[in-house]
Amino acid sequence: MMSLVPKEDYPSETRRLPQGKRLMTKVSYVYRDASNYKFWGEFRLLGKINIETIGSFLFDGEYFIPEKIGLPPLRPDKTNEDDHLLHSLEACEAVEDCTFSMTVAEFARRIRRAHQRGWFY
Repeated sequence: MMSLVPKEDYPSETRRLPQGKRLMTKVSYVYRDASNYKFWGEFRLLGKINIETIGSFLFDGEYFIPEKIGLPPLRPDKTNEDDHLLHSLEACEAVEDCTFSMTVAEFARRIRRAHQRGWFY
C-alpha cells in the first residue's frame, strides 16, 4: 500500500512573509496522461532551488507523486485507463514574491524521504 501524505497536510493556503522581498522559487509541475493531456500547476518555495539539485531523488530522474510530498495531485477527478500517479517538475524560476507553500529545505526533505521509502510504497 502506498504511503501518502494526508490530504489535510496539503498546503491549503500559502504563508505570507512580512514586508520586504525575499528570494523565492516558483516551481511548475505537470500531470501528463498517456493520451498526452496535460494539467499544469505551480507552487512557491521560500529559498532557491533548481530541478538538477533534486533530480537524483525523483523517480527515473524526472517523476514524482505529489501526494507523497504534501502537494495536491493535478490528475482530473474523473479517471480512466490513461491515468497514473506520476507528475513531473517542469521548471524552477526565481521570483520575488511574499507567498509560499513551504521552504526549500522542507521540500527537499520531503522529496528525499519519498525517494528513500520508494515512490510506489
